[in-house]
Amino acid sequence: MLKGKSKEPTEVTLIFKGLAPTKHSSVRVIKAIEEIAGLELIDSRKLVTNAPSIIKEKAPLAEAEKYKAMLVETGGVVEIK
Repeated sequence: MLKGKSKEPTEVTLIFKGLAPTKHSSVRVIKAIEEIAGLELIDSRKLVTNAPSIIKEKAPLAEAEKYKAMLVETGGVVEIK
């Protein structure tokens, strides 16, 4: 084993960066964030309009990847840190 090799993080933060330029409707993205974060519709809308916004903190990496795929499919731009 090599010393100093960094491990892949087990918990990450999911950050919504904005809407993809090719997608014009934010409704699907808002609905997806509502489902992922367990927020009310108005709070999900605020996250979208005030991007960049943290959607989930300390989420397992596999879960964050699943949520990222869901948001990208609906027209969102997402970063995992």
